[in-house]
Amino acid sequence: MSKHDNEEPCECCEPDCAECNQRKADQEDDSMVADICHAADEQEEREFQRQLEGGDEDDYDEEDMHGSRPINEPD
Repeated sequence: MSKHDNEEPCECCEPDCAECNQRKADQEDDSMVADICHAADEQEEREFQRQLEGGDEDDYDEEDMHGSRPINEPD
């Protein structure tokens, strides 16, 4: 019985182990796809928020008093 015959995935992490190398490549691919999806979701959320507010991202920014809609200061 070899180490690859059991039910659990191989975790020997030896450089010549095809199963470990494939799992590592799959994890990297999954991570890259997840990052792309996350970035796309954030972009969609920013665009949706911008449409709701009718302005840009610095609207109502307390630290940017010269934004497109600065906060009114008391006289």
